[in-house]
Amino acid sequence: MAKSKTTALEAIDDVQDATILRLRLDGLSTREVGQELDVPEHEVRASLRRMLPKIDAPFKRVQLALLVLRIERLTAAVQPRALQGDPEAQSMMVRISQEERSLLGFYGSGYDPIAVAPTGGPNENSLSAFVRALAKLGRAPPAIEGPGSATVLEQSASPIPDPEPASSE
Repeated sequence: MAKSKTTALEAIDDVQDATILRLRLDGLSTREVGQELDVPEHEVRASLRRMLPKIDAPFKRVQLALLVLRIERLTAAVQPRALQGDPEAQSMMVRISQEERSLLGFYGSGYDPIAVAPTGGPNENSLSAFVRALAKLGRAPPAIEGPGSATVLEQSASPIPDPEPASSE
């Protein structure tokens, strides 16, 4: 498997190539650049392909690693101020962590990389899951004041209603 060559932007020796890049960076389309310089559009595109670095997987890995290192340096500089209570630094830390999560592929504000899949079944509610967890730990659920007192907790903890007793005929 051949390794791709990752190169940084180098000085542009050709005056026309440099002009094409400058005009393109100024916002002109390839067609407009071609009209401005009186060259065919395909030559403008070929010039851009020659000048710009190839963005492939190895290039992306290097750039991602550099971005993560920059974020770590920024975190090291800002975090002490945030821990001392500086609200601006705290806000910056939130933005830094969001950017880092995004770069690493952890998308969305609700993303939880260690989320546990539900195990109690489709009819289990959060209270019954809590009671089940306490039972596994060998602890009794806390008493709840109100109609039926502790039985409210016990009844709501059952995900599936008890079957009707069989009649003895």
